[in-house]
Amino acid sequence: MSCLLRTALVLATALVLLSTACAPRIALPPGASSTKPTEAPQAPPTSLGGLVGGACEYANYPGTATIVRVEKTAESLAQVKIAGGAGYEGYEVHFTFKSDQSLPEEWSRKALESEHSFQLANSWYVGPKYLAKYKIELGAQLPCTLRIITKGTCTPMLFAFDGIDQTDYFEAQQ
Repeated sequence: MSCLLRTALVLATALVLLSTACAPRIALPPGASSTKPTEAPQAPPTSLGGLVGGACEYANYPGTATIVRVEKTAESLAQVKIAGGAGYEGYEVHFTFKSDQSLPEEWSRKALESEHSFQLANSWYVGPKYLAKYKIELGAQLPCTLRIITKGTCTPMLFAFDGIDQTDYFEAQQ
């Protein structure tokens, strides 16, 4: 290994260690709970053996998601034609979220002013049997938890629906 390559590797390692040790931590507001790094969803190892996004922590804000749109669109209908895709025509589902407590970050409060798309974990649109199985229909109010990142480089804002499995791909197997 050349001296220049070895020096570059040492500097890169030092930079990673320093950035991890000096990473800012966001203080949690009273009443918010935190997800420890071991509980956070982890990305699969890359070919280099590292993690994509790193260990992340989230503050959890329970609330209610209200379904405001359930409709077939050109895009959701087209998923039936995608090779290796869902194999069924889907529905676009949109919801709004209301937290049971106030949110400390301005960006998160602003983000909650708009509608959000509900899709399966792999970005497929849900099918009619999924809608029926999980009782997702226009006007339904579903228990949901907003998860806001407090540490790491993962997705900044996630919604976790109580009792709804977004990795349930049963319609694709029929």
